[in-house]
Amino acid sequence: MKIREYHLKDKNQVIQMMTTTIQSVNSKDYDQSQINVWSAIDPKRWDAGLTNYLALVAIQNNQIVGFADMDLSGYLDQLFVDRNYQRQGIARQLVTTLEKRSPAASFSSFASITARPFFEAVGYHVVKKHIAELRGETFINYFMIK
Repeated sequence: MKIREYHLKDKNQVIQMMTTTIQSVNSKDYDQSQINVWSAIDPKRWDAGLTNYLALVAIQNNQIVGFADMDLSGYLDQLFVDRNYQRQGIARQLVTTLEKRSPAASFSSFASITARPFFEAVGYHVVKKHIAELRGETFINYFMIK
């Protein structure tokens, strides 16, 4: 498996991987209405959302199997691993690489219910439970720091 910086040409494959992961993995912790809203990623707005972020992809068998991004303050915004490649250390490698490349002294993230155990396993702890809103749907997540 190889970790490299995200390139614009990766956009469609990353969005497809994220959408499939949300629909299949996160569906155990969120209802169908929430999943529908969360997985409706707008490709036209995607690139603008990555401004000022270090974004990485994980490649295995010539396929993007993971994606993560972090801003300069150490805020980890998105972390997704393809449903068929989970529990293989890919998320850990993405997060570790971002943290090593970041100039920040501490790190934070709003972790989904699904991702919370992973973040705890890599040293983050919950500061508070949070209610996020996206296009009219509310989501429980957790503000976590390391």
